[in-house]
Amino acid sequence: MEQDVRASLTEPVLSLWQRLQTLNGGISGQLEADSPSNENSIAEDRSLVLRMLCEQIAKLPDVHLREYLLTELLEGNNRLYARGVQALSDAGAQSAAGALQRRAIKAYGVQDASA
Repeated sequence: MEQDVRASLTEPVLSLWQRLQTLNGGISGQLEADSPSNENSIAEDRSLVLRMLCEQIAKLPDVHLREYLLTELLEGNNRLYARGVQALSDAGAQSAAGALQRRAIKAYGVQDASA
């Protein structure tokens, strides 16, 4: 977010915005973790903060500032969504590779037993 926009924000909006960015980082970290631990808690917190942020944005008098912030929120959501899609795709590929490896090991074991 640009510095002049930050200066135009009320304290509740700025505080909630920063909290949302922290939670987005937490979700991104959970998507990349080998064994996520508290993704549900982070997602619930994010939903609550997002709801409160939207309520605060609606109270801002400058329509252009509201539009800018909502556009930034949408872009952030799209980036987070894309990371989720990529993580799901990666997990599917790893699962498929694991299944192929298990089949190969099983086939090798059957072949080895018949020798």
